[in-house]
Amino acid sequence: MSIVYADNSDKQKNFYPDYIISVNGEVWIVETKGGFDRSGNSQDIDIFTPKKFAVLKDYLERYGLKGGIVRYDEKSEELCICMDSYSEDINSDSWVVLSDILK
Repeated sequence: MSIVYADNSDKQKNFYPDYIISVNGEVWIVETKGGFDRSGNSQDIDIFTPKKFAVLKDYLERYGLKGGIVRYDEKSEELCICMDSYSEDINSDSWVVLSDILK
């Protein structure tokens, strides 16, 4: 499965989300990225993550699915997910602990 996005030169690229899973009967599409170190610094080397998040969110909304970007937070030792708005700040309200969402 791929989703088309435009890179910084407006060239169309294909984005292939990492996982398509079923959680409690709902389809989730998840992209994983580099995590956050103990100081909260991003370890994500993909400069297109914000663009990929935007097209993923649009796709999820259009088809009534769930998902987002998942990153590991070394400080909390938890997987965190960004579902509504993308932020490079792990301390922002954009990030929530994944296990809390899946309850």
